[in-house]
Amino acid sequence: MDYETRLETLKRNKIGLWDVFKTGRREGSQDSNIREEEINQFSILKEMAPELKLVCFNGKTSGKYEPILRAMGYKTKILPSSSGINRRNLKIRESEWEITLKR
Repeated sequence: MDYETRLETLKRNKIGLWDVFKTGRREGSQDSNIREEEINQFSILKEMAPELKLVCFNGKTSGKYEPILRAMGYKTKILPSSSGINRRNLKIRESEWEITLKR
């Protein structure tokens, strides 16, 4: 899907997208190369999305911050990375995302 179609799909399914990092530096596309990262201010989520109940993390790197959101009272889940670098079986990866998002 092109970028605009992706955004429309998220909106249509009432899925918000928010980056764990406010800033950071990364050479290449691997999350393991992220340096000098500054995490976003998670506390503003309660104001921005008061009906938010479930927070999913796209891969292990963002998933390291899952305890922060869980401690804030959100239901959380770390999903397999959607990155093409993630070499896990695509069908299994898609299935895990679909099961989570249909709940």
